[in-house]
Amino acid sequence: MGLSNELFTIKISQNTATLALAINAEQFYIAANQRRVVFTDSEIKADADGKYIIDLSQLGLGIKETEVPKGVMEIREKARRDRDFRENLIYIDRSTTPSIHFFFEEGKLRVLQGENQIVGEVETLYGKPVIKSEGLEFEHSYIVLPAEVVKKFEDILRKKELKKVISKLTLLMAGRSLLDEKVY
Repeated sequence: MGLSNELFTIKISQNTATLALAINAEQFYIAANQRRVVFTDSEIKADADGKYIIDLSQLGLGIKETEVPKGVMEIREKARRDRDFRENLIYIDRSTTPSIHFFFEEGKLRVLQGENQIVGEVETLYGKPVIKSEGLEFEHSYIVLPAEVVKKFEDILRKKELKKVISKLTLLMAGRSLLDEKVY
């Protein structure tokens, strides 16, 4: 029985093997010869045959590279997609069939309904927040956004704007105290 974070086994010799263990959805490590080296999935390169290969030369194992099973790569990619899905999800409207998922994506609202999706700007039409529905299963040109979506979307935009402002804030010397000579 393997460890819960075990990704794959690397056969070093006839009687020796080591494990690749997951740290998170982007990183894993391999420990051998009193060393532990952290790798990222982006370091795994596909060769001409479509096999996923990782360079092990920095571990001093006697083997320069090994193949990462394709199934492992697919599972890790799915885990990253699922994580991104959860992190960017604003609201699910289950009142329609199929249900509508609202996401925040790069400053815009992404709306997913079944296999169909749209990405667009939030607009105001007759005093209500809307998004164009072209490409979704609606008879009207616009979707009136639920209040939960508008509130969360505005909160996210406000937090992003606040981060920009805070990152530009700096302390400037205002002067020197006449009493104790401290710089302010």
